[in-house]
This record gives sequence, structure tokens and C-alpha cells, in this order.
Amino acid sequence: MVRKVAKKYLNRLVPQLLEMMVDLDDDAEWSTKDTIEDEEDDSNAVVGESSLDRLACALGGKTVLNYILTTVQTMLQNRKLL
Repeated sequence: MVRKVAKKYLNRLVPQLLEMMVDLDDDAEWSTKDTIEDEEDDSNAVVGESSLDRLACALGGKTVLNYILTTVQTMLQNRKLL
């Protein structure tokens, strides 16, 4: 039931989540830090990754993979999205 209903939203949801994942803040001090700090749980990249993982677990990886591959190809062709 959920898979049938969710499929109509995947065309919009997957691109949004992938766009969140590429939204990274530059950290000028990153290369000089001695310790690795945990990423903030509220950053767009972490939320996008976590959401995409949950979606793949709920709907099945094969179902979500097709949408991811299509979206990534589009994003790579259109560098403005990156």
C-alpha cells in the first residue's frame, strides 16, 4: 500500500533529498583540525542522507535506486544544481 502511494511522490522527493545532500558548508579550518568532530545532526546534508536512507529502507533499495540514478545523471549534466 505504502509503496503504491509513495511512488507518485518519488519524482519530487528524491531530487530534493539529493539537493540537500550537496548543500555543504565550507569549513576553512577543516584541513588544520587535529580531531574529527561529529557532523551536526541538523545540517542539510545529514538530514538529506538520513531521509534518503529511511526512504530506501521503507520502499526497498531497488525502487529508490532508479530515481536516484536518474536524478544524479540530471544533476551532473546540469552543473548549476551542484
